Amino acid sequence: MTSEAAATRSARHDSSQPSPSVALGMSLAFGSALFYAANTPLAKLGSLHGLPAQHLGLYRAAMLLAVVAIIMRMRGRMLVPPAGTRKLVFVLGAGSSCVALGYLGAVNFIPVGLAAIIFYTYPLAIMLLAPVIDGTRLSASRIGLAVLAFTGLAIAIGPGFTTLHWQGLALAGLASAGCTAMFFSGARLAARGLDTLAITVGAQTVSVSIMLVVLLLISEPFALPTQPIAWGILAGVAVIYSGAYLLNLRAVAAAPPAKIGIVYYVEPVLSALIAALLLAERLAVSQYVGGIIVIAALVWAGLLERRAARMGPERRA
Repeated sequence: MTSEAAATRSARHDSSQPSPSVALGMSLAFGSALFYAANTPLAKLGSLHGLPAQHLGLYRAAMLLAVVAIIMRMRGRMLVPPAGTRKLVFVLGAGSSCVALGYLGAVNFIPVGLAAIIFYTYPLAIMLLAPVIDGTRLSASRIGLAVLAFTGLAIAIGPGFTTLHWQGLALAGLASAGCTAMFFSGARLAARGLDTLAITVGAQTVSVSIMLVVLLLISEPFALPTQPIAWGILAGVAVIYSGAYLLNLRAVAAAPPAKIGIVYYVEPVLSALIAALLLAERLAVSQYVGGIIVIAALVWAGLLERRAARMGPERRA
């Protein structure tokens, strides 16, 4: 999911290609995080009106797939990804299904706060794996700000758990691994010049297929909304999820995953704020403190990028 990162991945940076705008990538990532953040409170609201979260994950992906496929057909574009990209498309789609099934499934066994802390290890995983996978050079300051952001997240969520269940831990870990795979596979696809909509059709086909099979295997009865408000929530989640997913792909096409992954630490903080407004959930002092730490880490990341831009691309961390 990145221009520069992907170019550095397979072949070193090609001077004939324009270097990506990290500032643009971080801005797109923030928009994506904001939309993703709104999904969680809406999903909870949907569950209160008879719409199971697991089904919501399947329905939103299926609706995104249908809309994008129609757009592609209207434009006369090919729906099947090119032969050389299908493995990466499969990894991207499989990662998406792991996030939906793993994150939503984990909260059935462990507290939401603990599940979120485990899931949001993925920006750290991206940063640590980037030198191996795409050759991105990391500085001590970037590692430090990632640790700072994760610390703020842990304080904000405040798990308060008393017992651990291995299934919940495994599912949350699966979701984190799936999200990490999404970033790197999406970056490589973008580097090959594949259109965002084309990537979406292929990946969501894989994701919907996997989720459908898994839900059938665990004998999960499918349920459609029975209340008008539930249909509205489903439509809202589908639209917001589509925006989050597409912005995410554009973000990693604009900048290396290691440089924008930090932005996604703001997602659970934003989600808590949206839940406070939408569901009247009250925020604890620790959530305010943790949120301030996360925002401070993001400001630090932005300042680092501005300094790197002034020093020149050859000195970028």
